[in-house]
Amino acid sequence: VAPTIGLHVPARARHAPHGMVFESHQNSVFGARAFFQVGGLKPAHDNQYGFAVEAPLWRGAYLSLATNQQKTRGMVNGNVLVPLPSERTPLATDPALRAYVQLILGAYPDQIPNRTDIDPRMLNTNSPQRVDGQNWSAHFDQQIGSRDKLAFQYGYLGQKVIAFQLVAGQNPDTTGVSNDGRVTWHRQWTPATSTSATVAFDRTTSLLAPSKDNLGPSINAGGLQGLGPPPDVPGYRADNLFREGVRVRHEHGTHTFVFGFEIARRQFNGFRSDSSRPTVAFIADSQNDAITNLRLGLPYSMVIAVGDLSAGFRSWEMSYYAGDTWRAGSNLTLSYGLRYQPSPAPNEVNHPGAIPYGCDCNNLAPQVGIAYRLPGAAGVLRAGYGLQYGPILPSSYAWIRSNPPANNVLMIQQPNLIQALTAAGGTSFAGAAQGRPFLTILDPNMVLPYSHLYNLGWERELRGSWHVQLGYTGSRAFKLIM
Repeated sequence: VAPTIGLHVPARARHAPHGMVFESHQNSVFGARAFFQVGGLKPAHDNQYGFAVEAPLWRGAYLSLATNQQKTRGMVNGNVLVPLPSERTPLATDPALRAYVQLILGAYPDQIPNRTDIDPRMLNTNSPQRVDGQNWSAHFDQQIGSRDKLAFQYGYLGQKVIAFQLVAGQNPDTTGVSNDGRVTWHRQWTPATSTSATVAFDRTTSLLAPSKDNLGPSINAGGLQGLGPPPDVPGYRADNLFREGVRVRHEHGTHTFVFGFEIARRQFNGFRSDSSRPTVAFIADSQNDAITNLRLGLPYSMVIAVGDLSAGFRSWEMSYYAGDTWRAGSNLTLSYGLRYQPSPAPNEVNHPGAIPYGCDCNNLAPQVGIAYRLPGAAGVLRAGYGLQYGPILPSSYAWIRSNPPANNVLMIQQPNLIQALTAAGGTSFAGAAQGRPFLTILDPNMVLPYSHLYNLGWERELRGSWHVQLGYTGSRAFKLIM
């Protein structure tokens, strides 16, 4: 059977020219007060607006366009652990070190803890967040003669989030963009036989970037909220997917046969590491607690990854399917089909030979369903079973790019804070030690995960407008990637 998410652009019903325009506005003045909010009512608003239009252009041509935008400005509430007023002064004597420690302490809100019932240093506070989103879609049909039709479809989805920061640099700003374009040729060969052939290109990009107020490294001190986004920020990925497919539909008596194939070529590019930014840790020792060592500018360690953080993975995705819907009688319909889904292993263009597993080429996925109208007024019985395979996504295997020798995670024990952070911008790390590397190991027997899906349902119309429906669904999944 064909994959659940259709590749081919469907032909649309045509209507007389029509369209719509909309706008909505919601703000904190007329909305209900948020329960989790400190102090007076904080300003917030949400605007959504857009339009849609459909109309014939010329003979055999029909166009539909739609777009909408959303702009949200609001507040996020949360709890963070901040220094006490008595802990806001640096204890370091070196001027440069003292200035940097003051910068760290100044990254916490200039507010005293207000949830001391939970923790002496806990502060419940608010921070603004900004979200901008937009969505475009276009669909164009062109009838060619009596048998052929071309359908073009394009979609764009973009979102940018300026994240909330309860402490400076806490969360990364995110930008995501998705483009989806496809062209389908529909051909009606005979009244009983038709084909659809499609070429498509999907591109998805995402960027996680430190906020403008981040300190540079991530700072962790026992007893306080960590500063900076996670150490794997910044991160960027661009996922290109080239897809082609053909579907044939043929009706013969009480049978409707469908068979075809889909092939996709994926290009996954980007950069990310679990330690692409320095992580500086302050802990308690035999002389001081962690916060005192922070005020003294005496870190326990700094961890950073160095090397080539880029990724360039290439992979194939394939699916070949055949199925039949058989109207076996006035009260019985059977559907059955089989899909073959081989999965060749990806390869990395920057580091050949990095993928240890081979092709998972024995993936057969049967599916069967039945709909039976029981005698008399006993109702309708439906049942189905299908085996579905899931993909091995780049997010599962792409972390191997952080392995040595291309990349190394270095740890500096008890570094000089100013010298270590200065070196982080270059290539020399005095006192750095690699030690035993942290490795991402892929199982050489890696295969696609799969699930058995099954359901059973019964429904019956009762008197008037009442009806009853009972159903059961279940699944069992195997070889899940953890």
